[in-house]
Amino acid sequence: TLTEDERILFTALEAAAEHHYQRKRTQSPEVEKGSSTLVTQRRALNIRVAGGWVRDKLLNRTSDDIDVTLDKASGVQFAHMVRDYLEQYDDDDVDHPHKYKIGVISANPSQSKHLETATMKLFGFHVDFCHLRAEETYHVDSRIPVIRDTFGTPYEDAMRRDFTINSLFYNIRTHSVEDYTRRGIHDLITQPTIVTPIHPMETFHDDPLRVLRAIRFAVRFQYPLDDELRRAATSREVQESLMRKVSRERVGTELEAMFTGKAANPQMALALINELGLSDAVFVIIGNEANAHTICGSIVFYAHGGKEDCTSQDNSQDGISDGSTITIAGPSLQPPIAYQNQTTPKEREMLRNNGWSESLQRLKLVEIILTPYKDNWVKKYPDIRTQLDERIFLLALYLSPFRDLSWQDTVNVKQKMKRHRVVTMSMIKDGIKFPNRDVDAVECIMEHLDSFIKELKVTSIAAPCEKGSFSRLEVGMLLRKAKKRWVTCLLLAGCVELRSYHAQQQIQLVDSDGTPSSSSVVHTCEKFYRFVQEQNLDCCWELQPLVNGKDIMQSLNLKGGPIVGQLTEEQWVWMLQNPQGSKQECEAFLKQKYSSMITAS
Repeated sequence: TLTEDERILFTALEAAAEHHYQRKRTQSPEVEKGSSTLVTQRRALNIRVAGGWVRDKLLNRTSDDIDVTLDKASGVQFAHMVRDYLEQYDDDDVDHPHKYKIGVISANPSQSKHLETATMKLFGFHVDFCHLRAEETYHVDSRIPVIRDTFGTPYEDAMRRDFTINSLFYNIRTHSVEDYTRRGIHDLITQPTIVTPIHPMETFHDDPLRVLRAIRFAVRFQYPLDDELRRAATSREVQESLMRKVSRERVGTELEAMFTGKAANPQMALALINELGLSDAVFVIIGNEANAHTICGSIVFYAHGGKEDCTSQDNSQDGISDGSTITIAGPSLQPPIAYQNQTTPKEREMLRNNGWSESLQRLKLVEIILTPYKDNWVKKYPDIRTQLDERIFLLALYLSPFRDLSWQDTVNVKQKMKRHRVVTMSMIKDGIKFPNRDVDAVECIMEHLDSFIKELKVTSIAAPCEKGSFSRLEVGMLLRKAKKRWVTCLLLAGCVELRSYHAQQQIQLVDSDGTPSSSSVVHTCEKFYRFVQEQNLDCCWELQPLVNGKDIMQSLNLKGGPIVGQLTEEQWVWMLQNPQGSKQECEAFLKQKYSSMITAS
């Protein structure tokens, strides 16, 4: 059943087409500007809605994005028809130059953008117009299709779609759903499956990004992937095409949709990327082989031994909740293997694959930490305002086995200037083109991760951190460095420690009676979290100094210089150690500190 807004939109599209042909406009200046292919027939256009809107409608979901296909006009031509009609019959007195603005996205077959598309905002919907796509042929040794001058048929267009669930049409004129693949409705409703209309190798050859779209739809709708599709997705040909043919911006956009789109489940999406062996193709190291001889550091991973089956339950001890338990591989930490010592591309690939396997094992531990945090800690410690950034947490966790890798990048050949580059930062900034704020966030987390792990003091499963063993100064200084990322750092450190202990010591996550055993790592993380509230340390980085720089110079008769900054840092140390201290007491401390600094120099 159409909504009132959908009915208005579709009626307007039909009326625009009819208006155009009634006026016998076989060629107009506006149309001619829009495309070199002119509308030369008076026969009525068949207007169909394609893809996602039809799929979501059949699943009783709403969608504001509508893709319209035409059989006798290009998308740009029809967009001009719609605008001409709406401007002529618009009874709104407001004249706005962008009221019916038409955007044009040019075809770019080399980047798998095969059709020129016109875009408009109409009646609250984002509408794309393009003509039906025809069957394509390819030049020998080329992935760029030969462009045909004729429009395609609905059948040809449906068979070139990414998946059968997206190949359905809604015919505006007949008010009916059309299934030209003869399995779209079956794969959508009867036996839900993510499957391609034609052989998946051909579909992925058409646009390798579709392998990531398959993952996104599988996660979003909780549909299984077709076996043939899985085999194609794991092929080296598809993975190399994804790295070479698809722009990194498009890869990043698709990944972002898995993280924040409708029914997003980034944890499941990353696990499926890993399962299909696509991690290297998604999180690429730009110029990997060109820079291979300069990349230094090691990748952390553990040999995968036996597995332990664990169930998700809740356990509490001393008022502290434990997290869920899961299936984990172990044991045996591998000695560091220097990346730069791997002499062949195959050896380097094998080492990276070990790292991605470690990423998957860490993903499996996420709920052990996140479940108690979400279900208990947030409620039990309401004074903590800093929140977990789950999106950044999962991204940093997945890349954490690679955090020790870096290389020197040449900036200026003549001056022999080089810059230090961290591989994980390159994966985010260059590999998936995420914004700088994400790069900065992950960089902050990776920089302070070891400090958080050290602060947890989980040195033995039999010697968990007791209450009161944290230092207010050390925790406060750590929070001042990590700032609003401290909760994310803490939970990531907990996951890394969990993996280390489970892998190396094969900790029993389930006791002999079937009940979950407590995890000292989880308890220690919560105690750290509780300590921050008890000591009122959350947002300590926002505190203003008791004595500002100007007052320090005036009190000590200084003219400025580095020593003022040093004294300011000493002041932060004093304030953390003396949370109830007054300004006068702080000034006295600074005078004493300055005197000792002068004496020492």
